[in-house]
Amino acid sequence: IFAADEVLYVLSGVLVISNPQTGEVHRVEPGEAVFFRKNTWHHAFNYSHEPLMVLEYFSPPPSQGTSGAYAQTKPNLTEPRYGQEVWMGQWPMAREAHRAACTMTLLKPSDALWRLEGKEQQTLVGILAATEHLTVGVIEILAGEKTDVQVHDGDKSLYVKSGTLHVHAPEAEGQSWFELNAKDGFYLPAGSPHQFYNISGDSVEFVFGVAPNYTP
Repeated sequence: IFAADEVLYVLSGVLVISNPQTGEVHRVEPGEAVFFRKNTWHHAFNYSHEPLMVLEYFSPPPSQGTSGAYAQTKPNLTEPRYGQEVWMGQWPMAREAHRAACTMTLLKPSDALWRLEGKEQQTLVGILAATEHLTVGVIEILAGEKTDVQVHDGDKSLYVKSGTLHVHAPEAEGQSWFELNAKDGFYLPAGSPHQFYNISGDSVEFVFGVAPNYTP
């Protein structure tokens, strides 16, 4: 249980995550994510025979005492639950009531808040979660395309899912042009101008997180 907003994005394997306080359970496939806010109990398991790879976006950061130190101030959970008997006998009729009571939100690609960002070059951006602490989303850049120059008020990190992404950071000390391949990550401090390029013949897709404030 932490004092932060959190997004878990599954890259491989099957993530089963529960809130053992309420008995809520979710199954998260590759390409899907789960979102929850401060003071949400959570236990996570790998429910497959392949390695579970998960991107974790977490804000405010642990350096502000929002993770282990915060958890130690909370009483132990003495009777964990991994199911909700209240819905037995009324499923699927009670689906909407169940959804309204959930402390976690399962996010599939179709649940994204889609945007076209940029004035000179419009880029398709799918926002998975956007709060006052954290914004997480996915971006696809078509072959031969690029984004406008971007500057965010928060630190930005990204992970390339597929394709080859080039990042131009003109104000970086030393190297300013970077080539990222699938499974590569990248970090940009708050206030750093940057521009994304896809100079290959295939589309590129990456997941990003910005904290605390995302301003396209």
